[in-house]
Amino acid sequence: MPASASLLALAADLIGEDPRQPRAPRLPLAEAASKVGRGEVLPARDDGGRDVAVYASNEGEVYAVPDACPHDGGPLSSGFVEGRSLVCARHGWEFEVSTGECPGRRAGICPRRVAQVRDS
Repeated sequence: MPASASLLALAADLIGEDPRQPRAPRLPLAEAASKVGRGEVLPARDDGGRDVAVYASNEGEVYAVPDACPHDGGPLSSGFVEGRSLVCARHGWEFEVSTGECPGRRAGICPRRVAQVRDS
């Protein structure tokens, strides 16, 4: 894990990132997918009413995943994109942006590609 990712995750954990606390308003999935920028993560809600994290890779591919880290349920929408990883802000678990694999762990996430970032 890159040192910067682990430091950001440690800082989020130390300041008490609590998945039960109210978060930013959730946009509909399609709206979040059209607004997310490269390397950003946004909270959203899919058409079925489920909370999702919408994120864009640095290459501009936009994905949606359930907004709960398989480690402890923390919100992935509080995380960040670093290189080819979506990083959970709570404990630094890293998921490859397109496959959802979490190297060195049995857990993973199932990203669903939903859009491509449109450059202005």
